[in-house]
Amino acid sequence: MGPERLLDLLLRAGAYGDRFDDAAPGLSLAKLQAAAHGVDLGPLAPRLPAMLATASGRIELAPDLLVGFAAGYSIGAAPTVIAPNTRKWSADHASFDYASIPGTLISSQPTTTDSPRVIDIAPTVLRYFGVPIPREVDGTPLF
Repeated sequence: MGPERLLDLLLRAGAYGDRFDDAAPGLSLAKLQAAAHGVDLGPLAPRLPAMLATASGRIELAPDLLVGFAAGYSIGAAPTVIAPNTRKWSADHASFDYASIPGTLISSQPTTTDSPRVIDIAPTVLRYFGVPIPREVDGTPLF
């Protein structure tokens, strides 16, 4: 599937799409291309108040935990949780190369220490998912 076909599918299936009915008033790539001066989708809807109205009182835009993988590995729709990534591009949106930002921990949760260590990640992930932490695992949960 080429990029134009994919864009058309996304437009048609989206909130303003025509739901694959050419007679419907919604968007498709053809209708968007035919509108030389753009398309008016109506008034903008404010989103900031909803993002601020959280239980924590913080803007919660980041997940609780981001996990980076060694080059060539990722999480995806594989039979195992972590599998070799042999494809050039595999649409893995939630992973990144840990080597590109060494020494950085991004967390939406307050940590129990000002100096998190790499060995603290495994027990943090285990606790987060409610999995008992084996005695042989080094490190301390960060939250």
